[in-house]
Amino acid sequence: MFSQVKALVQQMLGPAYDYVMPLVGILIPFRYPGNFYWLFCLSTLAIALVLYVGSATDEEGRSLKGFWRFLAPREVYVTRSAWVDGQYYVVSSLVNMWLHLTAFAFALGSTLSTAQAAKLGLTWLLGPGPEGVDPTLVARIAYSILWVAAADLAKWITHFLQHKVPYLWEFHKLHHSATVLTPLTNLRVHPVDVMFENFLTAITTGVVAGAFGYAYSGGILEITILGTSLVYFFSSLLANLRHSHIPLYYNETLSRFLSSPAMHHVHHSCESKHFDKNFAVVFSLWDHLAGTNYIPARGERFELGIGAESAEFSSLWRAYFYPFYSLAKKIRQQIAGAAAPQPQPEMARATAPAPEPTNQPLP
Repeated sequence: MFSQVKALVQQMLGPAYDYVMPLVGILIPFRYPGNFYWLFCLSTLAIALVLYVGSATDEEGRSLKGFWRFLAPREVYVTRSAWVDGQYYVVSSLVNMWLHLTAFAFALGSTLSTAQAAKLGLTWLLGPGPEGVDPTLVARIAYSILWVAAADLAKWITHFLQHKVPYLWEFHKLHHSATVLTPLTNLRVHPVDVMFENFLTAITTGVVAGAFGYAYSGGILEITILGTSLVYFFSSLLANLRHSHIPLYYNETLSRFLSSPAMHHVHHSCESKHFDKNFAVVFSLWDHLAGTNYIPARGERFELGIGAESAEFSSLWRAYFYPFYSLAKKIRQQIAGAAAPQPQPEMARATAPAPEPTNQPLP
């Protein structure tokens, strides 16, 4: 049914179809895979309802109006930060669509090239791979998990570098400048960040694809649900809570392996004890191994953003272009500092004793 409607719309709009459909995707995002897919929105509502029922006291009572205040409090969504999130979502969906498609095509090509290189490397080391071996269900599950783990490791490395490399941080600050978290904050990402992440992800996932391609020459496919990788599907059921005011905690044991929404909230904290913590997207194991894991206590409070500099991202225009201005300013300061004359070391003072004072008159 939907394919027939789509064909009819294509026939009516002609060449304009490619330009109109992104706008439809913005207005009706629930049909497409992603965090705003209707099933993931429904899971967000269900989890929020459970948390609301569990947190509301008998004195407060439980009501539909109370749940709405819990789900979308005015002090979060009627803010400048949330307004910029909404603007950025609309514009990035339209303007950045072609950039993201180009970046995706580049990443796909890089993945295939890396996979081929990995396969050739294994052939050189171990000889030709087995022929005619069909992947078992266990192999497909392993491939599905390892591919996501490789992608997640690339995201962790990317995220770590974006915080540690000053030039990359100038662009990543856009994401951290949000002073409140909404599901749209997830998309508040500078295009430079997107391209850098895609590049590293192509390398790590290409290695996994090449290794399995060597073992199964006939090819192997991920296990997917509704077109989404098995692991990412279950992760996406909670994804909208990662950028929200609603904390969802895991117990300490699980938090060493999986990143909870509450752990990601800590990552957006502007308090010094939370700096450079919880870089993980899915597997917090990377943070645990690197010593950057921080498991928040239930009810732990903290401010969000990057302090006073959050105000520099208070408009859509500044969200896109302030990082370039800030980066240029940093480079100019470094050049000026390198070109400035260095202070000379102080000459050693003579150690000879000074002449004794005399009361003889001058000639």
